[in-house]
Amino acid sequence: VSDSSINTSVIVEDVWIYNETTAYYDVDCQCNTSVYGVLNAGHTYKVGGYYGWEYLSSYPDLFPFPDIHLSVGDQLFFQSGNRWTSNDVWVVTKQVFDSCNFTDTSGSKQLAVNGDIHDNAAEDPAYPGGFTFLVEQHHLEEYGNILYFTSSRQWADWNANEQSSCLLGIKVRVFVEERTAVRVLTDGYDISTSDTVKDLQASIGHLSRMLILQQFSTEQRVRSEG
Repeated sequence: VSDSSINTSVIVEDVWIYNETTAYYDVDCQCNTSVYGVLNAGHTYKVGGYYGWEYLSSYPDLFPFPDIHLSVGDQLFFQSGNRWTSNDVWVVTKQVFDSCNFTDTSGSKQLAVNGDIHDNAAEDPAYPGGFTFLVEQHHLEEYGNILYFTSSRQWADWNANEQSSCLLGIKVRVFVEERTAVRVLTDGYDISTSDTVKDLQASIGHLSRMLILQQFSTEQRVRSEG
């Protein structure tokens, strides 16, 4: 949580907290009325959907993978749709992402080897059964708000589509977006004092007066027409 006296956004356990909002949500917490929180935090996105981090020649239109939009504190889950795979996972620069040429890997980093994303953990506990990447603030500082992931499988054959996983489309762009913070409503806080509620009350009052005048005008017309 973040107190409203703080004028800048801060990180608490890898979750963005802000100090501006007009929405109020009732929560069960012992906190003061200047507390803010976030909604929909901690989502996990499986890259590649049902088939996972693997190329399927039967479905070439599925590649490259569609962009993912998430926020700091969310996670990406990389797992092959097969029991075995030769694909690994890299976070790379845009240049490597576009060219699929790993000759210069400065600014890029291998996150997981192929054994990390095998979908056979139940049969062989030695393998983790997938790789989870937690998006943190330092990733934005290092790579920017767009993260690029791909596989280096057979990258040396980057002129041959049938060999290079990157050129085949085992790649995904991840856009890291800001979260919307909400005001925490606690016991003892009078929500009627908020500017939003006051504006709503004024609008409702104005609408009520208009409806009364409209009803009066209709009744007068009915009487005059007999």
